[in-house]
Amino acid sequence: GEWGRCSVTCGHGSQSRTIIKVNPCGRQSRRNETRSCNTHTCPVNGGWGTWGQFTPCGKSCGGGIQIRFRSCDHPSPSNGGLSCIGDSLQTASCNSQQCPVLVTITNPTVSVTSTSSPSRKHIGTRLTSKRQNYKRLNWLLRLSNFKDY
Repeated sequence: GEWGRCSVTCGHGSQSRTIIKVNPCGRQSRRNETRSCNTHTCPVNGGWGTWGQFTPCGKSCGGGIQIRFRSCDHPSPSNGGLSCIGDSLQTASCNSQQCPVLVTITNPTVSVTSTSSPSRKHIGTRLTSKRQNYKRLNWLLRLSNFKDY
């Protein structure tokens, strides 16, 4: 008889056939035969691994970008299998808040540095002389409220 279909398309299958013999007296005998088939290794398509951690943000304010990667290694493609479909790199925006505005007002007696952002106002002062001119300092602090910003 003819060989039957192989049990698999790759990776060591088997196929069988039945041989029927008829002797001169008309008696039949049957015998099954089996052989290996499709013994070549199967192709393995690639699969994505897990995403890595995002890189640190490229900027502390004003909009930066973070990047993360993944590899086609879960499993890696082999024996003619297909590579992974999709992107190996992913980006995300970060620190999109507006950057604060830095203003420095200096005179011989007092130096005032002010950082103003939409959400809060912060005033830092550094006195440059041992005698403090409180009137001038108060005037500078009132000036630095940034009502026009």
